[in-house]
Amino acid sequence: GRKQTSFTRARHVEHVKPMFKSTWRPILVALSVTLRETNDVELVRACLDGLRCSIRIACVFGLEFERDTFILSISQFTLLTVSAGITEMKPKNIETIKTLVAIAHTDGNYLQKSWHEVLKVVSQLELAQLIGAGVKKQYLVGPPSSAGTGSSAKVGAPKSDPDALKSSSDLKKAATIQQSMGETGSQSVVVAVDRIFTGSIRLDADAIVDFVHWLCKVSMVELNLAPGPRMFSLQKLVEISYYNMDRIRLEWSRIWEVLGNHFNEARPTRYVIYIYIYI
Repeated sequence: GRKQTSFTRARHVEHVKPMFKSTWRPILVALSVTLRETNDVELVRACLDGLRCSIRIACVFGLEFERDTFILSISQFTLLTVSAGITEMKPKNIETIKTLVAIAHTDGNYLQKSWHEVLKVVSQLELAQLIGAGVKKQYLVGPPSSAGTGSSAKVGAPKSDPDALKSSSDLKKAATIQQSMGETGSQSVVVAVDRIFTGSIRLDADAIVDFVHWLCKVSMVELNLAPGPRMFSLQKLVEISYYNMDRIRLEWSRIWEVLGNHFNEARPTRYVIYIYIYI
């Protein structure tokens, strides 16, 4: 007869770690491929929930490489990275943005350097919201269009030619972007993003330093954009400074060390004077 295989029921939470380390790659592939190919709302939500839970497992067990890989995968599906075209943004991409923001709320203490990807998406989201409202069109970029060739606009590095958007193709591109980006400006999304910064007071002593460090990195990129600096992340640094001033001196001194270095580096932009006046 057939030999019966014996199984032992796993009863301790630590058993999850080796099992997840053995299976995370096929899990990521299965969820990512399905998310890319489907537009079914329920299936999209199931995939995003799977990615969110996988990130949670990686965070809890300190699996940094696995956590960073899952976060990067989700950030790419938002279509808000510099290299991603957004003219075809769909409801599933909006849901992905909401999922990434939710991860920032629930797992902020574990994100460490993954805060960089999260905050880059938040920065690009604010820019996309401005484009959706019909402003900041100078930050639309895209390859030159040719007859019979499709093109996709991008959000991120601005065009060097201030008159580039005057062409009919770019005006159509801007209109498409505005239509795609409309839902990103919904009240629920705006409030959820704002909670990332107001909720920074709940981050532990190490997590708040990581958060501030990577927000400074994003801010420096914004301040060095070609046609004119963006001040979104710089303003958020001001806000979180105010929110976290009640921390004990030991924690605040570590935060201020990062902030002070950033303000000194940003001083040549002349926008940092706003910070000193505010504080």
